[in-house]
Order: sequence, then C-alpha cells, then structure tokens
Amino acid sequence: MRTWATSASAACWPSRAPPASKPPTPTAAWTAPSWPTSTTPAWRSPPTPSPAASPPTRYSLLLENVSDDTIDLYEHATGQSLAHGEDNHVRLDFTPDDFAEIQEQAFDQLQWQLEQNRIDLSEDELRDIMEEYPHGGDPYGIDSAFDNAYELAAAETPEQALYELYLGSGVGRDGDVGLQSLIDFMMATTAARHDIHDWPYQHPDSLLPGSPAAPDCD
Repeated sequence: MRTWATSASAACWPSRAPPASKPPTPTAAWTAPSWPTSTTPAWRSPPTPSPAASPPTRYSLLLENVSDDTIDLYEHATGQSLAHGEDNHVRLDFTPDDFAEIQEQAFDQLQWQLEQNRIDLSEDELRDIMEEYPHGGDPYGIDSAFDNAYELAAAETPEQALYELYLGSGVGRDGDVGLQSLIDFMMATTAARHDIHDWPYQHPDSLLPGSPAAPDCD
C-alpha cells in the first residue's frame, strides 16, 4: 500500500488483497458421479468452479490526533460511534462506489448553492462547466473557497476524490480540522437534500459513505 503521510494526517492509497488461489483444474482422471442410466445426459460434464471475486480496491484516509470534542461531535452528527485508537487516530475506508456516492452528494450541494445564489444553471450545464474546469477557477464563481464540493464533484478518479478529502485537513494537515471538514460536508449535504436545520443522522442519504476502521494502514 502506498501511504502519503504528514505530521498530522495521512492518506492511505489503494491496495488490493492478494488474488484468490486458482481453483484446481479437472484432470483426465476425473470420475463423473454415478447417475441412473435413464436420466444421465450423454453430454454432461463436470462443473467448472467459478473463480472467487476480487474484493474492491480500498482507499483509506487517516486522521491523527483528533480531539475528543470533535469525535463527540462526529458521533452526535451521525448517530454512530466512531472507531479510533487510544491516541485518537481515526481511519476511514472507502471503495470506488463510496466515492461515486460522495461525488453525487457534492454535486447536490453545488446545485443547492446555485439556487441560494439565484444562479440559473441546468444540471447538464453545471456538469459541462465542471468538465471544462475540473480543478476549479471557473469564471462563473461556482467554485467556493469555503469548501471543496466543486473539486469533489469534478474529480475524475477515486484517487482525486481521496486527495480532496485529505485537503480538508487544512494547510497544516491537522487531523482535527480534517474530521471537522467531514462533519461540515455531511451538514452541507443535509441542507442541500433536506433542511438546513436538520442533522445528518436524521437522513441516511446525508451520511458520508465509507467505513470507520481500526486506525492503521495495513
């Protein structure tokens, strides 16, 4: 696994589980089961074992030295416990499907922001703008300096989406700031999809996809 680390937070890049062992190949000595003559088709052949499906690629975001208060706030916002070590290191694991859902949440946030700012753009027009300016800096002022919803929605790969989540830890790569940014992201999704006064735990589609896990990068 490739690990990108700083003094405060780290992003664990994708790793793949070792491939499943190859199923044995039937040999010429294979003996067919004994079937009643009247019901055994002459063309019957031994079943071919199906290869085991490979697990999806895992991407991990490691946030170090998160404060107890921020962990408590995350748990209150989500209604879920957050796995963390004694040193308050937090790790969140994501799959490509998780990032696809996160991008849809970010896109909904952008649409909601446009509505609040009375900017009339269709969904297709917004996607065209993000395709033309995938790294922000669009001349229409859609990309906000206060969050990374635009960059997340425009990300073209899971690695880019993970990088945007990592940047949420701020200039100092502070793990506490990083977890707060994830809380803010869920709150923004809740406002966009439901009501600005609601909490993410009230709406499962506003929770951040992914799985808190043991705080390591094995």
